[in-house]
Amino acid sequence: RIVDSRLRLGERACLRCNNLLTMKWRDNKNVFVLSSLHADTTVQIQTPAGVVEKPLCVHEYNLNMGGVEFNNQLLAPFLIAHKARWRYKKVSVYLFQLALLNAYEEIITALLFPGSAVAQLPNPNAVSWLHEKHFQNVLPGTPTQRNPQRRCRVCRKRGYRHDTRFYCPSCSDQPGICIG
Repeated sequence: RIVDSRLRLGERACLRCNNLLTMKWRDNKNVFVLSSLHADTTVQIQTPAGVVEKPLCVHEYNLNMGGVEFNNQLLAPFLIAHKARWRYKKVSVYLFQLALLNAYEEIITALLFPGSAVAQLPNPNAVSWLHEKHFQNVLPGTPTQRNPQRRCRVCRKRGYRHDTRFYCPSCSDQPGICIG
């Protein structure tokens, strides 16, 4: 019943069986939730568009599960699961990619700092050419954008797309500039 129901934006359909809550909530897309902890309650959230009612279980998920979704976002451009034919291949390739992502930080740290990591740290007084000529400020928020971004001018000239929250106020056109 819940899966087939058509909901408008902000509506929800719930079904409870013993201690398990099944919920379908319509945001930009349909959101399905199974929860044994929550009741069918809502929370009012202040957004730039106004006050929005959100189910409590969705709100708590968004507060507590940021790291898991961030790892999935990092892996998204490298997923080749759609090319595999069988599910066991998809699962094994995904686990291998996740292991590579988790090992990346340790391997790079070991390669950059063999032996004593503290003795090999870069000199904090060394300033790159970009920072000598330009001073970065954080782009101020607007009523429609809480964290506005611009494209980095240096990365764009090198052929990369990199959005940044920092800009150079001393330049005439105030371009976006990366920190690093």
